[in-house]
Amino acid sequence: IYHVWSFLYLNDKSSLAELKNASEIICKMNYTELVAFNADRSSNEPYLLDYCFRSAYVFELLHTGYGFSVNEYITASNTLKGQKVGWALGSFLYEVNTLPWRYNELPQTGDDALAMATLLGILSSVALIISVSILTKVRRMLNAPDVYFNVPNGLAGNRNGQFGDSLTGNGKDCHSYGAIPRE
Repeated sequence: IYHVWSFLYLNDKSSLAELKNASEIICKMNYTELVAFNADRSSNEPYLLDYCFRSAYVFELLHTGYGFSVNEYITASNTLKGQKVGWALGSFLYEVNTLPWRYNELPQTGDDALAMATLLGILSSVALIISVSILTKVRRMLNAPDVYFNVPNGLAGNRNGQFGDSLTGNGKDCHSYGAIPRE
């Protein structure tokens, strides 16, 4: 719509009657007259012969298709708040504006705050339990005794030549029992 408005030198806000009058003038012109009419805008030249059809189509679309009266003013624009507007966005805006715009805001109650506090408490508890569990596992790994292995006479020994009670870590030197020969 914007390009038709622009080609016909219509104001951004024009009535459908103005569009119809400008369309009739354009459609009566031959190619030479169209070139002269469009002399200051050479970018439209490949489409000059199309503007008669386009302007008639836009008029019929707005008047017959969408039901705008002939005296109703239409604002044509190719930007909206600094953003380029194409046919897809224009169509979307049209469709959105046909929706019923009633917003019934639900009243806020104390139950909402209680529900949020309960949810926050549950999430905090879960996070605390997971954190404690992870810290406990890490602590056990850091304080764990060395890995024990079997030595002769069924005594458990470690890499350092110590053996004895594998649970308490209290043990004696394996070398003194002859389980590991001295070098």
